[in-house]
Amino acid sequence: MTRNRPELGDDVSVPDVVGLAMQAAREAGFYSGVTITPPDPGDSPPGAPAWDETSVVTAQRPGAGVRIRRWGPVAVSFDPRPPGGGDDGGGEAGDREPRHPRPPLGTLHAEADEPDPELPFR
Repeated sequence: MTRNRPELGDDVSVPDVVGLAMQAAREAGFYSGVTITPPDPGDSPPGAPAWDETSVVTAQRPGAGVRIRRWGPVAVSFDPRPPGGGDDGGGEAGDREPRHPRPPLGTLHAEADEPDPELPFR
């Protein structure tokens, strides 16, 4: 898929980057002709983590669809943890414990169809 970069001097529409990983948001901004920037330092709490490419955008200013000057800034707030990640155990990987009770040995084989002796491959 080929994307065309907007030309200089035009106003552009701000893309919706909320919910995207930072890398995807920056790419969407580039192809839309805007610059994705971190929020103003005064908006972040002291000691707030810096973003990385897996941070997820949680808010943006200005909002999607607003027209701004080409390559103008779009400030984003972000969650430093990737979706389903982090150390809080809230991931989407699911339960890794074995399921009990297990089927009795040999019962799954009994459900398989018997091979047809007329077929050349078994």
